[in-house]
Amino acid sequence: IAILSVALGFRKMTSWHWNRFIVPLDQGPHGILAGHAVLGVQKPGNAGANGKVSPQAVREALKRRKIESLTPFKVQPVKAMNGPSKEQQKFLEMRDKQWHAFCQHLQMQGRSPAMGPNCDQEEKRRQMMEWRQFVGES
Repeated sequence: IAILSVALGFRKMTSWHWNRFIVPLDQGPHGILAGHAVLGVQKPGNAGANGKVSPQAVREALKRRKIESLTPFKVQPVKAMNGPSKEQQKFLEMRDKQWHAFCQHLQMQGRSPAMGPNCDQEEKRRQMMEWRQFVGES
């Protein structure tokens, strides 16, 4: 959007919009890597009145504005999302066992896991802190 408006003189027809939806690209130890999008509608202005804009015209316009380093973005190949890796699967199994042990710990105290929209929020906070201590995250 910036290149079209600043470098080539295109005019904004509507405001740009942020895509609130995500496209999962990869899954790593810190969560999901996701792609987002921005949408803007522009039309040629004075500099692009003929409606034909070539990549060379974009490069020249950027060079006139002293933007020299143009490194093309290369999309990395996306590996197939066939589920978690072996290491992730082991971690998930261990976490599942920890969760069951934590639930048994709560039941021995006469409590049940605070889940769902109708649970007591204070008890939920308390159990979250206890869970972090239980799995050694605090």
